[in-house]
Amino acid sequence: EARGGEARGGEARGGEARTEGSAGPGLHPGVEGVWSARSPPPPSEARGPAAEGSADADETERRCQMMLAGCDDWRGVVLSLASRLVSMRQLRLLEASNVPLPPPPAEPPHPWAEDDVQLQLDRLVRQQTQKEIPRGGYDAEAAAAFAGQTLHVFVPIAHRLGMWFFKTELEELCFATLQPDAFRNLSASLRTVREEHSGVLEVAARRIRAALRADPILAKHAEEIRVQARMKTAYSAWAKMRRKGVALQALHDVLGLRIIFRPTCAGKLTSAHHWQRQTILCYRALEVVHRLYPPLPGR
Repeated sequence: EARGGEARGGEARGGEARTEGSAGPGLHPGVEGVWSARSPPPPSEARGPAAEGSADADETERRCQMMLAGCDDWRGVVLSLASRLVSMRQLRLLEASNVPLPPPPAEPPHPWAEDDVQLQLDRLVRQQTQKEIPRGGYDAEAAAAFAGQTLHVFVPIAHRLGMWFFKTELEELCFATLQPDAFRNLSASLRTVREEHSGVLEVAARRIRAALRADPILAKHAEEIRVQARMKTAYSAWAKMRRKGVALQALHDVLGLRIIFRPTCAGKLTSAHHWQRQTILCYRALEVVHRLYPPLPGR
């Protein structure tokens, strides 16, 4: 047993050396700190979306601080979120098929494998994912506990770090696991709304894009202007419906347009002047949009 512990310690030290050699010094302790600081709560403590509205901002902030305090390197937090996202994806596949997951594929031998950053980081994420997702059949209670922890611990971390793609996909995967019927029904309703109004959005996007590019102030201070259609996700719509106590038809922002522009000479301004100009340009864009589409009174 002592020899086995020594071997495992040597393996850990070897993994640390490989990680530092490929991804820079200090990453391995950060990864271990994050993954050891997030022991899953018992199933009775893992709350689903029904209890999410009762969790106040102080509790969410406390969770964020506990997670971030366990890691001295932001790369460890990113790896932790990546492993959780992979685990939630595999959990959904396991739920859909209800069969054991296949064993992980063997890594192809590469002469440069020990020096390749991406391969080293992929290995770290894969190893952690194998610990989180069992290789047996689907367990609904364990899946609900795992998804509840993800929703109330990892999603706020992704939100705090501005990792919106991680946050959005994790919310959708958790919602689908914790509230499968509501997820299916709401997703179908959102698809119907998108199909009915996609033409209107395209016309509005063309009008707004032309008006923004014709504005002399925006044309002078913006190198690029994009207008993109966006739709609320199922979880975002469901959370707002529950918060306001209304049906999907009563939400005004299920569909929307997002304006993105790249300012000119951003690197030549101080940080304070840069953000001040950003704010002015955003309000200028809103003014142009209101000329085309007057705002609703009271909103």
